[in-house]
Amino acid sequence: MLDPFTKYKVLASYDKISSALKGQVPSPKTVEFFLSDKCNHSCIGCHSKELQEDNPSFLDIKNAKNVLDELTLLGVESIEISGGGEPLLYPDLKEFVLYAKKCGFSIGMISNLSIFEPELYTVLVKNLTFIRVALDSSNKETYKQIHQSDSFDILLDNVSKLFEAKKRFESNTTIGAKFLVSKKNNDEILSSVKLAKKAGFDYIQFKALRNSDYALSLKESNECNKIIVKAKSFQTDKFRVFGSTIKTFLENKCYLSPLHPLIDSDGLVYLCAHFQNRRKTHKIGDIYSQKFLDFWGKKKHLSVINNIKHDECNVFDCPFHEPNKVVEDIKNNNLHLEFI
Repeated sequence: MLDPFTKYKVLASYDKISSALKGQVPSPKTVEFFLSDKCNHSCIGCHSKELQEDNPSFLDIKNAKNVLDELTLLGVESIEISGGGEPLLYPDLKEFVLYAKKCGFSIGMISNLSIFEPELYTVLVKNLTFIRVALDSSNKETYKQIHQSDSFDILLDNVSKLFEAKKRFESNTTIGAKFLVSKKNNDEILSSVKLAKKAGFDYIQFKALRNSDYALSLKESNECNKIIVKAKSFQTDKFRVFGSTIKTFLENKCYLSPLHPLIDSDGLVYLCAHFQNRRKTHKIGDIYSQKFLDFWGKKKHLSVINNIKHDECNVFDCPFHEPNKVVEDIKNNNLHLEFI
């Protein structure tokens, strides 16, 4: 299995990057949807809690489908469903997934998988490219402390049911585990790798919690990363270990925001998924009052892109930090991409 989180995957968007380097706004590759800002967990360090207090609970399904139609015209390839809140609480999730699939999109979803509905699981494994599940612990005590929910056993049972549905329908959906490393669970890295492997996950991905009282110190982060490297010894052809707890940084301009904008549950569209600490400056439109095509790439959008502040981008470990280094190599023609 190749690494789906590698920074070099951005090279598949070379044409779009070339456009961005010229100061243009290419069409997105992926559009992320926060369908729900309602959540049945209250995880420590969650940077979406403020959104859950202020926003409507769910994205209107009619507007959601209308914008999916517009995104097909832009040539968008994929839709990512996350939160915000918990996607499984979205009452129109089946309708949204089936419509997005009908439009031709590849679809991925990130979930705490705390809810079981047989028909929904069937729709998910038949239509999603990947499902990433918040694991975050190897035992129910720590899980309850982190998620503020006593549903660890429910999670493991639902994981089993999801894999049963995948097997029944001969699905190729990749099902991975996400582990957000903090002071609460940094001694459970190896035990969680063993649990994820035993549960049948295709991979486990580690990331570090940031901007929280529970965030790792530099020393803790370095020690945890050594353990993650050690954990790779558990890898097989069917199970992989990905990720790191080393802090990432945006060193120069971000060119990649047009490739992955976000639509929030209230219909507001933001430059990227890491907008929570800069909601006023990162808003570019509103699908409730505008057509997506009416604001995409227009003057306000360009202004927001040109006013990105690097220090704010570095509050969290944005997945575009490392790919932007590849973009710098493209900009400087270090990779000679005109040649095979």
